[in-house]
Amino acid sequence: MLIDAAVQEIGESARQTLKAKAGRKYPSYVLAERIRTKSTELPFQFGTSSLAVAETIRVILDEYIKRKIDDKGIPFQYWESVIKQERLSEKDQEDLFYQVQHFFIVFRTPSPRVPRVLLKFHEAYNLADIHVLITADRLSITDAFLVGQALHGSCTYFVSEDQPLRKILNKAGRIQAVAAQTMLGHIN
Repeated sequence: MLIDAAVQEIGESARQTLKAKAGRKYPSYVLAERIRTKSTELPFQFGTSSLAVAETIRVILDEYIKRKIDDKGIPFQYWESVIKQERLSEKDQEDLFYQVQHFFIVFRTPSPRVPRVLLKFHEAYNLADIHVLITADRLSITDAFLVGQALHGSCTYFVSEDQPLRKILNKAGRIQAVAAQTMLGHIN
């Protein structure tokens, strides 16, 4: 699956397959791979939250369902209605669970190869920040909590592929919001 591909040192053929499947999300997967493989060289630490990981679970779930629908040969025009009805088998649910566990193990557990924790989890937030993010910046509740947790964790950057969100955050000046591709420039 994509998380496995992102956190393993993959060959050029696998990288091209990932690039084709991931589309505009490809820089995010490359960023995850670089965080893992260059962790000892990075001058900073990456942070996330359980809510952000939950969004990752949703993306993986959507990919599973789309793949199942495609395998059944259902025409694209019916996907939206079929997606809501499609269910995961126990095997699919176990595989999804494995992918999430693998993500946590790779990014949160120091090892001889990766001697420091790669991701610091920021679960706390300041309710006043959430209030401002929702009322003044007009963020969705989910985005407000994600950004609020980054602010509470004193993060320098908020990495997102959501261009409208980045525009709002950068205009407000509370945190510098960047795309994964921009963050890759800081790593190379």
